[in-house]
Amino acid sequence: MVGHEYVVFAIDAEATPPRGILPVNLLLLNELREPEWHFAAMFSVTSDVLPSTWRAKLSPTGELELAPAAWLQEGFWGALHGGGPPSKRAREIFDREVALIEAEDSPPQ
Repeated sequence: MVGHEYVVFAIDAEATPPRGILPVNLLLLNELREPEWHFAAMFSVTSDVLPSTWRAKLSPTGELELAPAAWLQEGFWGALHGGGPPSKRAREIFDREVALIEAEDSPPQ
């Protein structure tokens, strides 16, 4: 939505051979508070502050991820969308990390 400010919950950049260009994607929440990836080029930056919970992960293929450490664990996203008890636990972790990022993004009152 034009003119709306979004909180970014993770960043993903993938190396694209042969030139190594990095298409950058931002993880935002939709109206149902579900995660959705969007091209970063569609947005402008209004804050240069990174959440304190973010960590960096660089894969052997050159993919760079910035996100809460728990989300960077192998199998996290599959568990989140997979159903059953692992999905419930992954959702609790996801919601906790979202709340932490939102709390840091909100100015003190």
